[in-house]
Amino acid sequence: MPSPFPGMDPFLEDPGQFPALHGALITAVMSQLQRTLPEGYLASADERVWIGPGGRNVEPDANVLRRESAPAQPDAPSDGPGAGDATLVAAATAPVVVVADHDPHRERFVEIRSRAGGQERVVAVLEILSPSNKARGPGRDSYLAKQHDVLGTRQHLIEVDLLRAGQPTTALPDDDRAQVLRDAAYHACVARGDIPNRYEVYPIPLRNPLPRISIPLEADTPPIALDLQAAFDRAYDDGPFRRRNLYADLARIAPPLPPDAAAWATDLLKDHVT
Repeated sequence: MPSPFPGMDPFLEDPGQFPALHGALITAVMSQLQRTLPEGYLASADERVWIGPGGRNVEPDANVLRRESAPAQPDAPSDGPGAGDATLVAAATAPVVVVADHDPHRERFVEIRSRAGGQERVVAVLEILSPSNKARGPGRDSYLAKQHDVLGTRQHLIEVDLLRAGQPTTALPDDDRAQVLRDAAYHACVARGDIPNRYEVYPIPLRNPLPRISIPLEADTPPIALDLQAAFDRAYDDGPFRRRNLYADLARIAPPLPPDAAAWATDLLKDHVT
């Protein structure tokens, strides 16, 4: 059963849903490429590991008090004021203890490799951006470092951005981004390793199916097509999404849809709210 949306499902941009979609999409893309690539090529999944903050344990401060008897006054009667009086004295103040775990985070991506002379060589790298790739911090820093490394070679870089929130992250130059993507919620960007400074961009409006994009290979091999919509449909069906009651409240979509898109989505979801 497919998503009720014709292309990307904006409910799945939620950070609680997107990791499952990301993993399923990587698997679906790799499977499709494996069936499509010509002889002498293969698709392989790899992963990038970066260290970032994980769970936190915070213990509140506490003032520990003990009772201390006041010294007896020489002229005070034994049963009068001051005799045996106890005062509260701060013995120690416990600090706030914060335990911040810095856990390894793993993000998978796809490599297209050629086999020649008994050796494999990376021809193209395909990335599906995650929320951490588009938010300031170690996840984005790690992604941009990998992006820079690939762009410095003759490898092709294919980036698929299915998230409206976050910092612009694909290799598309900022000077061209606003113009090229003015009507697009999402996009894919292919940076050609064999043609420096060439970017093949696929703007994706919210109401459109995901496109078929051209995947360049080596110079003597024609490019192949990757059907992103077919990969998304497979990922949606293989994931937990259709078994969840995702569509009861449009307010779950983050960031919120523009008013005209929200009206369109409300009409689209009439038969999908349970």
